[in-house]
Amino acid sequence: MKNNHLTILIIAFFSVLISCSGDKKAAEPVEETKTEETQTKVDEKVQPKQLAANNKKVKGNYYVAIQEALNLSNAQTNALKKIIFDYTKQKQALNKEGKWKGQPNASNRRVWLRAQNKEILELLGQDLFDQRKAFDKEYKKKK
Repeated sequence: MKNNHLTILIIAFFSVLISCSGDKKAAEPVEETKTEETQTKVDEKVQPKQLAANNKKVKGNYYVAIQEALNLSNAQTNALKKIIFDYTKQKQALNKEGKWKGQPNASNRRVWLRAQNKEILELLGQDLFDQRKAFDKEYKKKK
């Protein structure tokens, strides 16, 4: 019985030793080389607005796009952000309480949406509000 355990232990030791003694070059770190072109790209400072316009995954791109499309002022854009942020927090709270999803909670969603739209309407006025609704439809199609 002792011989059997000793044999298994020796075989396990050698198999671990062989599997770990693989190619030594694979373990060496690869040296990173930067070409002149990539270095200049890193050094360039890109304005956040330009970056958002070029990269669709930049957070806040929606607000840059809507500001340009509807010709909103910075104050209007910031107020719109605040309204949407506040109502998103309310939505998350309702969702956490179980008062958002499903048919029984449809009235909660309607009340929430009407209140949000009312504040946005007061901020933008009817013309810009209608333009925003059209913009949102097109923006969702692009996603």
